[in-house]
Amino acid sequence: MKKQLGIVCLFFTMIYAQEENTVHVAVRAIAHEKMNVFIGYVADQTNEQLEKIAHVIASDFQMTEQCTVKVQSFKKIQKKSEIKELYNKDFYIAIFLSEEKNSIHWRLYDTEQAEMIAGKKYEKRGTIIRGWAHNVADQIWPEFMGSASCFSSKIAYCKQLWVKQNGRDKVYKHIYIADADGKNSRPLIELPTVCLAPRWSNQADDPLLFYSENTLSNVRLVMANMYGKRRTICSFDGLNMLPAFSDDHKNIVFCLSKDGSTQLYHSFLDKQHHRVFNNITHNSADNFSPCYIDDQTLAFVSDYQTKYPGIYLLDMKTLKITPLATDGYCACPAYCKATHKLLYSKMVHRAMQIFTYDFVTKTHEQLTTGAESKEEGCWSACGNFIIFAARLHGASRIARYNLLTGRMQYITPASENCTYPAWSPVHTIFVE
Repeated sequence: MKKQLGIVCLFFTMIYAQEENTVHVAVRAIAHEKMNVFIGYVADQTNEQLEKIAHVIASDFQMTEQCTVKVQSFKKIQKKSEIKELYNKDFYIAIFLSEEKNSIHWRLYDTEQAEMIAGKKYEKRGTIIRGWAHNVADQIWPEFMGSASCFSSKIAYCKQLWVKQNGRDKVYKHIYIADADGKNSRPLIELPTVCLAPRWSNQADDPLLFYSENTLSNVRLVMANMYGKRRTICSFDGLNMLPAFSDDHKNIVFCLSKDGSTQLYHSFLDKQHHRVFNNITHNSADNFSPCYIDDQTLAFVSDYQTKYPGIYLLDMKTLKITPLATDGYCACPAYCKATHKLLYSKMVHRAMQIFTYDFVTKTHEQLTTGAESKEEGCWSACGNFIIFAARLHGASRIARYNLLTGRMQYITPASENCTYPAWSPVHTIFVE
């Protein structure tokens, strides 16, 4: 297909350019051509539910900035000649949707040949209609784009609120969650306190959110499910926050300041099913923001060697520490398995900018510029997007950066002060 070949050629051009420019150089496509996609939903009578599903899928595809999408209804599946006519109208891909009581059927066509590329029956999971649509979009996307997607994931973030209490203004921070595109946001945790730094567990079938909650005596680590049911996980003196989770869900590393400085602790269940907390950093500095690279390696932030925070790697078996990004003020590491890259924030001309480190090529790349400080970055599960807090003049918004186009978009309004974004895995059952 002509349009697909164009996108593939652009992709390899970008890879070649990135190999040629190895250190702190951002390479971007000069022009980006979108693919025209046609979505037809088939029903012999008005079907508002299927219409909504089609439009949600269209919105998902357009979020990637790789497609423009047209949606149209049909009373029956199109004839071969009519599918070919879509090619003449510059629609190179056509998707037709139909619905049964407990399932949604989709068929993907190459319009030039009027041949079906792929087709499946999706069994409805959960009760959220747009969740079905996100699940279907995640099925279709790899079939014609050849890459993973993240439409069935969620994002979480903190929203700052000012509340009058006894005639005085008091600041709260509540935890909100939203769909991957930032739409359909809702409060998950609304407490009369400050809630900070949400982190998703990596269990695709059981969405759990961990966050830190201010109390009168400490900052404790709390776990919540998607219905807002909460349970305290760790409540030592001082800070209890920023957990990172291993792939097997059995190991957690997080920050504790119970003995003065902030150290990293490894927590797991022993053979007697008792929870163990082992200190894995041993210095008089502050160590925080751990993230797993693999089962043996962590990235984290520390200022134990220099006067500024830097990014280091820690071997969890030997406890050996290796510098990774220490030439300046560096913080907020986050690892992506899909790309084998680490993102982090680095101070550049008085503003924090997003950088990535490629573990394959051993190179650093600066992604963002501008006056805003970009901090607390995290990846989408597919590795095509990054979200972060963009701060300027005391205000903060959540922004999304598209690595395929190099374009940044805000996903929270200027009227809201939002921080600490976190992006979930792709969930098997979508929740409200």
